[in-house]
Amino acid sequence: PFTRSCICLMHYLVDGYNLLFFLKKSDPFQKNRDFLIDSLNKMAKNQRSAITLVFDGDYEWGDQSGLAYFSYLLVAFSPKNQTADEYILEKISYSSTPSLYTVVSEDQGLLRSAKSLSARTKSIESFLRWLKKCNKTSGEEKPQKESEIHLERLRKIFEKRLQDPEA
Repeated sequence: PFTRSCICLMHYLVDGYNLLFFLKKSDPFQKNRDFLIDSLNKMAKNQRSAITLVFDGDYEWGDQSGLAYFSYLLVAFSPKNQTADEYILEKISYSSTPSLYTVVSEDQGLLRSAKSLSARTKSIESFLRWLKKCNKTSGEEKPQKESEIHLERLRKIFEKRLQDPEA
């Protein structure tokens, strides 16, 4: 389950439909949204940040709260009669540490309102570049190459043991 909020350095509140429309995919809408959620969850795996993807509307995902928890991502659907923008701003306004929130959107009105509440802001393009960069740099650790001197030392030890097994 989504447990990153207790260890995160930053909490990203992403305007879901704004991101979806920014990507301009031609597939059916539901398929695009599901693909976006899956992709963002995979990319969020390597972050020390919490990411909440916020969509408009009271979509039921099997949870009456309008929240869906993934391994590294929280998906929130705003309650009836509340927009995703209002949901995001409400979340920031009730926080005791609004500066730990970054709002991700291309909606300039939302970004201005978030800044006025002391939250940080980021464009969608900048957010996606950041995610890609973090995923490139935090991949699997590459095995270190042994130095020639170290390999030569090991070779000598091995040869000595082959010649004198009791050594």
